[in-house]
Amino acid sequence: MGYLNRDKDSNGKDIHTSARNDGNGNPITDVFDKQAHDKLDALLAKLNDKIDTQLTGSLMEHAGNSLSDAPDPSSVPVGAEFTDVDAEIIYKNTGTEWKQWVVL
Repeated sequence: MGYLNRDKDSNGKDIHTSARNDGNGNPITDVFDKQAHDKLDALLAKLNDKIDTQLTGSLMEHAGNSLSDAPDPSSVPVGAEFTDVDAEIIYKNTGTEWKQWVVL
């Protein structure tokens, strides 16, 4: 937050004076307590760091050269799709079987 100057008021609280003014040339002064400012600094540091993520969930689209390549219907979510690339057929999972849905 390089555009803010850090000073203390008479009570020891941080005063952050921005380079902005109120239109009459008077600087605009915002007052925050140190705890709030420290939390903001910590948040900005986290935003500037690399964030590790992990994707979770279910794969809803599958493909193979024939229907025999499709996963067991009970192992994937209901509504998942399997594309038989050779036959150009898309199947939908009912939870117990792959039902033909679209012929391409």
